[in-house]
Amino acid sequence: MMASNTKKLTLRRMKAGDTLVAEGEESEARAGFKLYAALAGVPFEVIADLDLDDFMTLVEKAAPLMGKSGAGMLEDLKKALAKSVAWRDVILQTARATGTPVKDAEEWEVDDFLAYSESAARVVRAENRSSKGQGSR
Repeated sequence: MMASNTKKLTLRRMKAGDTLVAEGEESEARAGFKLYAALAGVPFEVIADLDLDDFMTLVEKAAPLMGKSGAGMLEDLKKALAKSVAWRDVILQTARATGTPVKDAEEWEVDDFLAYSESAARVVRAENRSSKGQGSR
């Protein structure tokens, strides 16, 4: 609910104490969400309610602010997300769209999915531009 009104998040550089934000949290994904919420100065729910594409953009943009330990946490979070239910849908859709067997797509790294989604987004934008150009004639 809150995230739908959130237009922009401003992140600060990670501090040593931020490594303790999610101490004791068993879920790596939840721990990552708590860390991003702390860096953005927003409630956990704002991060949890982000669209998955927006969240992945946040993850990539935050990496340089997190130093070496943050880079490790970024990789851990990517792995945790890759195992989540939301990624199951991404795996199935990507497998269908690329004609890849689901078992093979399940072995892809998160970066492979990000590269595919960026490529697919470019195709969709090009198709949208093309259809707008044809409609105005």
